[in-house]
Amino acid sequence: MKALYFVTILLCSLGFAATAGHAQTVVDPHAVYEKACYSCHTEHAADLARQRLAIKAEKLIVARSGKELSAILKSHHGVKLKTDELAAVSQLFRNGLAWGGVFQHRCAGCHEKAVSLARTTLKLDGDRAVVTKSGQDIGEFLKSHGDATASEIDTLAAMMKYQLATTPKP
Repeated sequence: MKALYFVTILLCSLGFAATAGHAQTVVDPHAVYEKACYSCHTEHAADLARQRLAIKAEKLIVARSGKELSAILKSHHGVKLKTDELAAVSQLFRNGLAWGGVFQHRCAGCHEKAVSLARTTLKLDGDRAVVTKSGQDIGEFLKSHGDATASEIDTLAAMMKYQLATTPKP
């Protein structure tokens, strides 16, 4: 069930990014988080999601208050997010919950942030994230890099694709 949920989130996030790219410019959820949230919430967005949010009835809920996140973010300490920014950061939080801290557990000891790692060393090749220098699929690369399990490699590959798909185009 958890795998099905993860796949659903991934497809929705990639679909959102692809649709956004055709209809308008892609909103970088990391840039939104850093601009609007980071001055008070200095943890990574995925960490914040795992520590303070939950999904109940398909809605992002703030664990402490039980309120829906979108309602709180409409006016949270003076932060005003546009509709597309709210959607982007909400998807980032959903993904952070679905990813379950795999990057932090397996990769963060050597690589500080997934977003910067993906955007500086990988590229999208069709529907695959590949190592820019070698063209090797990230999933294949991870089989001989680090100690991630097959399931964790699938999660990391999906995470890297998301990081690339949400990169704003010049």
